[in-house]
Amino acid sequence: KPAMAASVWDLLQRDYAIPWAAVNSHFVLGLLGFMWLIATKGYFMGGGPAAFGLAMSGLTVMISIVNRGVASGGGRAGQRYGKSIVGLLQSYITLLWNRSRESFGPLEFIAVGLFLGSSIMCAKNVW
Repeated sequence: KPAMAASVWDLLQRDYAIPWAAVNSHFVLGLLGFMWLIATKGYFMGGGPAAFGLAMSGLTVMISIVNRGVASGGGRAGQRYGKSIVGLLQSYITLLWNRSRESFGPLEFIAVGLFLGSSIMCAKNVW
């Protein structure tokens, strides 16, 4: 039977730090990507800079709301992953880095191989 935790935050930190940081980080990255797609589609479909600006204004409001949420964290001092979205992403990358140093499985190896191969192909197209 798992040990009892003093609070939900303690449980998250003890047993679910990476999944919780991943959910929050991927939500933010998805939000950024989705709004970027809306902005570029609006721009290229004839809306021009006005459509792009409208979408980006919506994105900045969304980012400010998420930033406040990340900064407030669990509502108590020390119960957060960072002071902003950047801090959240830094915490997530740090957790992933530490986990990869503990155990590096076949899927991680494949992911690194795909990343390196794709980076090389992109570099060839640029130069």
